[in-house]
Amino acid sequence: MMKEFTIGVWHSVKATGFMFRHGLWQYYLYPVMVSVVFYVFLLGALIKYAYSLVKLLLGPYLPENMPKLEGFWDFLNILGNISLYSIAAIMMSVLTLFLASRFSKYIVLILLAPVFSVLGEKIDNKLTGQKYDFELNQFVKDMIRGISIAIRNLIIELFWTALITIASLFSGGLALVSSPILLVISAYFYGFSMMDYTCERRRLSIGEGVKFVRRHKWFALGNGLMYLATDMIPFIGGIIAPVNGICGATTGILEFEKTSQSEN
Repeated sequence: MMKEFTIGVWHSVKATGFMFRHGLWQYYLYPVMVSVVFYVFLLGALIKYAYSLVKLLLGPYLPENMPKLEGFWDFLNILGNISLYSIAAIMMSVLTLFLASRFSKYIVLILLAPVFSVLGEKIDNKLTGQKYDFELNQFVKDMIRGISIAIRNLIIELFWTALITIASLFSGGLALVSSPILLVISAYFYGFSMMDYTCERRRLSIGEGVKFVRRHKWFALGNGLMYLATDMIPFIGGIIAPVNGICGATTGILEFEKTSQSEN
């Protein structure tokens, strides 16, 4: 139990060294590009449409004398002419950005599933010498699988997050432990996503992959906790966390399997 947890943590810690030592550092650039495009698009959409959306939703309940918000300068001008619509638009924008930052990790995993699949193969090759020939049909299947797993885990995590948050509103005791519980849930599912690239290479079905991760849930938890801890590093956390997570999961699985075989 704790052995696999420790392996999951330690292999994530030394993942950056592995990536640079084996000439795979360029894979850190992909999350940078995706994150920049995602947040630029999101900020642009909020600046352009937040006011209109708030007015559409709350129009019957708020007064009409509102300043327009159709561009960046209008966004700055409302600071000198605060209104209910403006306050609502700002609050909605802040909430949207919070939720985006909370779940942007899954967005990166979904959009970069094909890249991370190739990364897992390269890491495996460095350690085992196993070569993976490119096959278009298999590549498409692996891409669809990676996206499906990321979406599946996101939906399940959202469900538990909503359920526990709502329940904590009606239970003082649960409110005290809800944050640690949600942390463990998030860590498990991020670790799950990292481990599934190995399941994918081994041609396990999604159901078989789920069983594999459940058998090694403590490893998934250790890997996922390091993912979340790395992601908290300002500016660079979201860049290195997914790459280190996949590297740590790939190298860690090979280690605990090797250790298990030697013990048997």
